[in-house]
Amino acid sequence: MPNWCSATLEVVLPKENKKDFLRHFIDDSESYTDTDLSCHLARTFLDYVEEKEYTRDPQYVWLSIHCNCAWSVTSCWDSGYPQENAEWITMSSVCKKLNIKLLAGKSIEMGVGFAEYFEYNPTDGFSVESRELHRVDYLYEDCNGDIELWENNFDDGGSE
Repeated sequence: MPNWCSATLEVVLPKENKKDFLRHFIDDSESYTDTDLSCHLARTFLDYVEEKEYTRDPQYVWLSIHCNCAWSVTSCWDSGYPQENAEWITMSSVCKKLNIKLLAGKSIEMGVGFAEYFEYNPTDGFSVESRELHRVDYLYEDCNGDIELWENNFDDGGSE
């Protein structure tokens, strides 16, 4: 969907902080919704969560999370709306507060055509890198299992 990015992130955090971390996502399902918590990551909607075993330390859990952000990870988690509205918080502050050991992931926005790669660790903090998508990035598998090229719905100013 244009103007929305689809994000996938991997998070390693203390088991006791799992519920608190997931509360920062806007979720319409009953499994992780907490209406008393007003501090959400801006315009970030939880799609699904998969819990994996973190074998290096049994006190930690590894979560694989899929979510959608209204526009981009950067504007929702870092340098956009969180600075304009005290109700929303940054991913960096969430990670620090909940002792996140590692967070890494990527997002893709197919309307305008960009991808973001993000990471958090306690030493370096939270960072996001963004790049434009190229035609090779627009390959997708259709419902028949055929690989097709997603065509831009906008004029890119040039011809290929």
